[in-house]
Amino acid sequence: MTLATDQDQHGRGTSPTVSRFASLRDAVMDHWEQQVRERIEGAKDLAGPVLTNTLPAFFDNIAQALSATHPRRIGSSGTNLATAHGRERARMTPYAPDHLIHEHQILRESIAALTDGRVALGLKDWDIIDSSINAAMRESCAPSWTSKMSHGAGRPPRCPMTCARRCRSLPMALSLSACLSRRR
Repeated sequence: MTLATDQDQHGRGTSPTVSRFASLRDAVMDHWEQQVRERIEGAKDLAGPVLTNTLPAFFDNIAQALSATHPRRIGSSGTNLATAHGRERARMTPYAPDHLIHEHQILRESIAALTDGRVALGLKDWDIIDSSINAAMRESCAPSWTSKMSHGAGRPPRCPMTCARRCRSLPMALSLSACLSRRR
C-alpha cells in the first residue's frame, strides 16, 4: 500500500466525505489503469507498477487536500510526485507529453465515475481535485520532456540559444554551430 507523501496513515480529523473519497482509491486506480491501457498507445505493455507509478500517493494527497483540517491545499503542493511521475514516463516509457496529459485527464474521469453516487463532492471539492490534476499535468510535463529532448530522445528545441546553453563543452558547442549553419 502506497501512502500519501507525508505518511498520514491515520486520517485524523477527516470528514466522512473525505474518508469515503479516500476509501475509493484502489477502485479508482483499477479503473484508471484499465482505461489508460485501452486508450493510450504504449501503455498496454507497461508493467503495473511502472504504469501506476506515483499516482496512488497523488490520489492520497488529493484526499488530504480535500480535508479542511489538513494543510495541503492541492494534491501536488509540498511534494515532487508529479515531477517524478513525468520523469519516469519520459525515461521508462514510449510516452510523449500528450500521453501524460491524457493520463491525468483519465484520472479526473475515473474519479468522477467512481465517486458519482458514492461521495457527495461539492463545487469546492471539485475545484481542489481539478486544481490538483491541472497542477500535476504542468509539473509532470515541463522538466521531463525538456530533459528527454535535450538528450536526443525527441525533437531538438527550436531555439538555437537554448541548444547552445545546454552545451557543456567546446566540442559540443562547435558541433551545434556546424549543425545550425548547415540548416541555413
